[in-house]
Amino acid sequence: MRSLLQSEELRTSFFENKGQTYGGMILAHLAANNVAEAFNYNERARSRAFLDTLGNKAQLGRQSALIEEERALQARMAELRARLSAQSGGGEEEGAQPRSDLEAAEKAYAEFLAKIRKENKEQASLMNVEPLTLKQVQELLDPGVTIIEYFVVMDKTVLWIIDKTQAQAVRLDVNRQEIVSKVTAFREAITELAQKPKLDVLSKELYKMLIQPALPHVKGNELIIIPHDVLHYLPFQALLSPQGRYLIEDYPIDYLSSASLMQFTQEKRKAKGELSSVLSQSGKVLALGNPDLNDPKMNLEFAEIEAKEIKGLYPQSTVFLKKEATEERAKSLSPQNDIIHFASHAELNEDDPLASAIRLAKSDKEDGRLEVREIFGMDLKASLVVLSACETGLGKLSSGDELVGLTRAFIYAGTPSVVASLWNVEDSSTAQLMASFYKNLKTMTKVE
Repeated sequence: MRSLLQSEELRTSFFENKGQTYGGMILAHLAANNVAEAFNYNERARSRAFLDTLGNKAQLGRQSALIEEERALQARMAELRARLSAQSGGGEEEGAQPRSDLEAAEKAYAEFLAKIRKENKEQASLMNVEPLTLKQVQELLDPGVTIIEYFVVMDKTVLWIIDKTQAQAVRLDVNRQEIVSKVTAFREAITELAQKPKLDVLSKELYKMLIQPALPHVKGNELIIIPHDVLHYLPFQALLSPQGRYLIEDYPIDYLSSASLMQFTQEKRKAKGELSSVLSQSGKVLALGNPDLNDPKMNLEFAEIEAKEIKGLYPQSTVFLKKEATEERAKSLSPQNDIIHFASHAELNEDDPLASAIRLAKSDKEDGRLEVREIFGMDLKASLVVLSACETGLGKLSSGDELVGLTRAFIYAGTPSVVASLWNVEDSSTAQLMASFYKNLKTMTKVE
């Protein structure tokens, strides 16, 4: 049905209210005890939603000729399908020519995708729904690592617990509305010091609701959490067990926006020879701190201290502060560094996730907004990008597309790992946290 729509806008918005179709499919497979098929549809749904966020709006700079070729092929197919559908009342002969034209166009498109897939699998994943199956995901997993993947549907939430040898699905009796209200209350409490008792109560409730049902099936000692929808804005590591321990005290935690993304992050880690993922003393860090945004309220004085601390730990680093911390420098110098550190504000845009941006200083050539659509066009060699003073500034909690877009853009641009904060953070404590993070990065893995 979607392929009959000629305009890009209509094709993108077509799926806006089709999420429950995927949800229904997932629940139907679970009811029939097809855990693997249910999981595969959940990955398809994520891939489809991401492609619709992307549309043709990102500057996939290095591949622009491919994008143009794909657009032309898609437009040709849409036009032929529309013509066929308009002629559906006509005679057999009348439809024969457009039908054979359409078959030829579809064949050309399939060959185009096959060629891309062969040359660059990640590029293919940004053009077509190409998720991994449960079996493929399990093959990629290291022993001792467990995936906990959520999918929020209508009045239920499904979670899969997956390791190298087994996969379980658990249905939680909790609907989206309950999750939104709990996560919203939790995020409000976390930013107010006086709210600590309330925060602990909410933290334990969320642990009981989302983590406890998974624990009987977790055999490994490291977690990869794959949130869905509003859960992208929940810091799972800050959830409290009944014993009063934060989840981060029991497990190192990584996040992914979909299990299928693992193939690309692992590839990038291997390409960087990053088996231990420990940064050497000679690592080069590009740090942009407290950019001048022409607004005293946006000043982050401790971000400057933070950037200077990094320079002390890694003498090879390059640090730019205030007016020097420009978008232009971020773009031109990023490719030559092992770590890119942004101690600045970020803005996430719910209505247009690709317009979400990291705020930097302006220059003659750039407006100071490093937007997600531009990050897709960057060419990074870095093993890590750190966004250390995010101001997510979300009014209502959305479906998380803007956060997925931001992290996915950096991964596409070349980095396997992103560290980001999920709310408005206090800049002096962030500076302390980051100093200890970089000090320990010399002897530990990023997740440790």
